[in-house]
Amino acid sequence: MGQEGWAMEFEEGVVMNGSSVEHVKDAAPILGKYFDILAVRTFPSLKNRDEDYRELFIEQLLKYSGIPVISLESATLHPLQSLADLVTIEEHESKAKNQKSKIKIVLTWAPHVKPLPQCVPNSFAEWINAWIERNL
Repeated sequence: MGQEGWAMEFEEGVVMNGSSVEHVKDAAPILGKYFDILAVRTFPSLKNRDEDYRELFIEQLLKYSGIPVISLESATLHPLQSLADLVTIEEHESKAKNQKSKIKIVLTWAPHVKPLPQCVPNSFAEWINAWIERNL
């Protein structure tokens, strides 16, 4: 759904006179009847940080679909990428223990002239902090 397909409106109380052909509150319950789980990938506009962090698309699908919604990637988080990162870290940690050495984990994020999505570093920081807490 989106630019190449079915354009949906996600804002509440909006007059439907633009390019959107259906409101999420009408479409999401139908999707909820077809599927047991919705897996959704959304992207930030990179124009307004507060709007991006609002996570409107996922929130509205959660609100109206009536079924679980999994975030494959959102404006602020990329949870499955972080899960894969942690699996890789744990694999390397096992090898390091066998060799009686330690692994070093570094997350860097350099400034850029253009706005960039923050979902990967946000998720990595969130998951690695939880992993460290669990392993202390």
